[in-house]
Amino acid sequence: MGLQSGDRDELVVNLRRRTAEEIGLSQRRGALFEASIAGLQGDNELGGAIANLETKESLESVLDQVAPEAGEMPRYSAVTNQSMALGILSQRFSSLRDDDGVEFANSARLARASARRSREVSTNGLNVWLQEIGYVANRDTVDDVTGFDGETVGFAAGIDKPLLGMDALGFSIMQTVGDYSDDLAGKDEFDVLSTQFNVYGSYSTGGFFVDAIGTFAFMSFDRTRLIEFDDLSRELESDWNATQFGASAQAGYRMKFGRYGLTAAGNINYVKLDEDGYTEVATSGSGFEVDDRKTTSFRAGATLAMDALFTMGDDLKIMPTIRAGYLTELSDDEIETRARFAAGGNSFLSTTPVALDDTVIGGVGLVFLTDSINVSFNYDQERASDFISHTGSLTVRIKF
Repeated sequence: MGLQSGDRDELVVNLRRRTAEEIGLSQRRGALFEASIAGLQGDNELGGAIANLETKESLESVLDQVAPEAGEMPRYSAVTNQSMALGILSQRFSSLRDDDGVEFANSARLARASARRSREVSTNGLNVWLQEIGYVANRDTVDDVTGFDGETVGFAAGIDKPLLGMDALGFSIMQTVGDYSDDLAGKDEFDVLSTQFNVYGSYSTGGFFVDAIGTFAFMSFDRTRLIEFDDLSRELESDWNATQFGASAQAGYRMKFGRYGLTAAGNINYVKLDEDGYTEVATSGSGFEVDDRKTTSFRAGATLAMDALFTMGDDLKIMPTIRAGYLTELSDDEIETRARFAAGGNSFLSTTPVALDDTVIGGVGLVFLTDSINVSFNYDQERASDFISHTGSLTVRIKF
């Protein structure tokens, strides 16, 4: 702004919009900010409200509310489901190995003979099991990666039998419902419904064992978010579907020292998530059109578990377990989301770094063994930088 000399005085004003780099925005927020210039021309209410913001912090908060789903929670829910499937079936395989050779005494000769026949039938017959699952997670917001709180409940049921020289070959179904919320200024709710099918097998010889799982899942996502700042309030809804493919395997060795057992194992988990594109529906103005997206995860780690077997009378054994482990993410490419304002404008690419690169795991379990029914309780905790999760489960296995 300045005064122009000459026959008359003139006031000249030059206005220029600062770029995302000049403001100091991150890559993710900057891409959205630059795309919003053209995209918000058809949404005067939201565009005008953003234009009136006066600080970098307020702009960053609003951009986080406005942004399309950044990719972390769908991928995280898929990785969690695969990890839970491995955990559930790992406990199933462990129960096969842990109670191998466990004898149940009985004062009545007829009852002892019946117990022996029952064991012989279960060795060649079917095993049916049912497990309930509960999961709670919290991740803190770090830099421009939004944190979240979430909880998942569900159940898994399976059937298996010794076949083709394997300890168990079976099939199971896992149904889970998840509810997540972002750490944003406005309301942001994210719901997940997953139906997962698992084919699994376990083989052991001596103390050595190998377990493997193949998974396929149908997933449904539903997101409701509220953009709210100054005098503007707007709700946007979206829903979309996805398919998940996964594979997990673990190999290890179990050693016995009298009543005590020590098990060491290495494991790998692979997940591929294919998400459909979707368009947000807004109460006023417009939302985003988001393209199809593919994300993957490949995690590897190791676990160590110790257990002990105690006899309680003639017909009941109790086996407590303590375990610890470590997982690292080997596929840590950034999650890419391509979207555009539904009102118009060019598409833009938003990237989100993968969280939970390194995770420490700890847990305890308690198994009650009888000749025909096993009941187990398990609790596990995962910890990573700015992240913690808790998983609890109850499993009942019936031998036929």
